[in-house]
Amino acid sequence: MTRVAVLGGGYLGRAFATQLLARDPETPCTHHRGEGGAQRLDYAAPDLGAVDLRGAGAALLLGGVTRIGACEDDPEGSRAVNVTGTLALVGELSARGVQPIVFSSDYVFAGDAAPYGHDAPRAPSTEYGQQKAELERAVLGEFPGALLVRLGKVYGTERGDGTLLDGFAAAWARGESLSAADDQRMTPIHVDDVVREVLARVGSAGLVHVSGREPASRWELAERLRVALGHPPGRLTRIQLGALFPGRPLDTRLTSDVSPRWTLAAGIEAVAANYRAPA
Repeated sequence: MTRVAVLGGGYLGRAFATQLLARDPETPCTHHRGEGGAQRLDYAAPDLGAVDLRGAGAALLLGGVTRIGACEDDPEGSRAVNVTGTLALVGELSARGVQPIVFSSDYVFAGDAAPYGHDAPRAPSTEYGQQKAELERAVLGEFPGALLVRLGKVYGTERGDGTLLDGFAAAWARGESLSAADDQRMTPIHVDDVVREVLARVGSAGLVHVSGREPASRWELAERLRVALGHPPGRLTRIQLGALFPGRPLDTRLTSDVSPRWTLAAGIEAVAANYRAPA
């Protein structure tokens, strides 16, 4: 069994680390501040020489600035992490014979010609998307042994995880009303499916789409969850993302190379069960 290092301690990093540490307690894990017992690795100034990879044959590169607004507010700082620092790690890992597994996003597309296949031309309309497109070109063009994972919208079903569905439910639990865009369409995928499908492809190279197979708008997801929780219709308002944030991609549905085990119905019910009042 190939040992897989987890280089990054964000939401996806924690999900991969949980699975990998359960089967291999010596799994190398990093965090940009070295928190939680992880080794320190800052993508803004990566020093892989200070990380004990413990014989890992592959490494998941999960550090990055992922918030769209943060990339727009600080394009140079976010690029240093998302492009320059990540590519430095890809190069060093490759030179050591460790397979880099790099993560990209459906935001490399403009959102006006979905569904997007592997060969669809990149046309990012945001700073974050531009950074991911630049990363993709370099990884696929210069590192033939790398695996590039292009993700759809990732969600979880743990209470308090802060992902898409939980964020809706938590806001309602606080007594808030919500708005959700009915013009923003995606192919969401459960984090458990992401972890399983990516780990099954360790050793494979090239581009893979890891996304759901059930397209939905943000409003459709929120509405289905609202109904499951029994909240009145007035707690959710339709809005249009295009009017609020011109230039954001509206339809980023990907063709998928995977068959998720989690359906949207199951995910919505799991989150609803976390927040329903006891009978």
